[in-house]
Amino acid sequence: MPLSAQLARLTDPALREKTERYVSFRDGGGGIIFREDVVINHASVEELDDGLAIHATADGAIVEATCRGLDLPEDWRPFGTLRTGIKAQGERIHVECSVLGARNRIVQSKWIEAGSTHEFIMDLHDLPLAAGKRPPFCPTGIKLQIRWGNTYPTEGEWVKNNGTWPDSEGNAPVDCLWTGVELVERPEGDSVAVVDGFGQRLNGTWPTKVSDDEHFAAVKAEEEEWLKNTEAPSERNRFGGWAAGPQLEATGFFRVIEHEGRWWYVDPDGNLFWSVGTTGIRVSDTTQL
Repeated sequence: MPLSAQLARLTDPALREKTERYVSFRDGGGGIIFREDVVINHASVEELDDGLAIHATADGAIVEATCRGLDLPEDWRPFGTLRTGIKAQGERIHVECSVLGARNRIVQSKWIEAGSTHEFIMDLHDLPLAAGKRPPFCPTGIKLQIRWGNTYPTEGEWVKNNGTWPDSEGNAPVDCLWTGVELVERPEGDSVAVVDGFGQRLNGTWPTKVSDDEHFAAVKAEEEEWLKNTEAPSERNRFGGWAAGPQLEATGFFRVIEHEGRWWYVDPDGNLFWSVGTTGIRVSDTTQL
């Protein structure tokens, strides 16, 4: 049987008093701080027979609660899916629903038409990838963010604008109904593993995902053939630096300096250097590249 959260607890003033808890930070870290078990920004909530009424007063309104605030267990290992429903009332709204880990988050978002209800069905198999140094199946809470006026297409645009929504004070308040939160148990025999023998996410498919040892060998051979037949970029030195560009002091080390009004990487031979590559992949972001 699914385990239901107690949304009515979000109306308890005592849960909005600060207590010690572990929270995730936007930069990917986390730590022990004193904070409420229920956080409500630019909104108010009211218990109704069919759910929790949310009255959002500014674009980007937030309703967030810890597992304790929702009367849910701290350890979600027995559960494979979270289901939660939102009904838009009187206005089309954009809802972002996040399961918060100590380092990252599992997130879904949806524009919900006025009068319609949307059920978010969130797969929890990747929860350990969001846990950081915390136990792998112990999220820090659930967060809703509600928008309806002028908004940004990606979280990256929001960050570039200092975390403020456009015209956030000029939009009329909206109402929605949080109809419930349920944790659904894993099927019998369901694995809690999150990566396969090749270090790839089990929960997901993509065109270049390696399927078996034979596929891996073929991909490796294809890459080696491409490297053999591809000429190195012209005007590059042994480190890949710009040999045809400005010659700066060769210190024997990579470093960063300001050159002619711009900041550059400089390689050990004193040539300007571009560092292009992926530094991290997280399950938290929805920005399209």
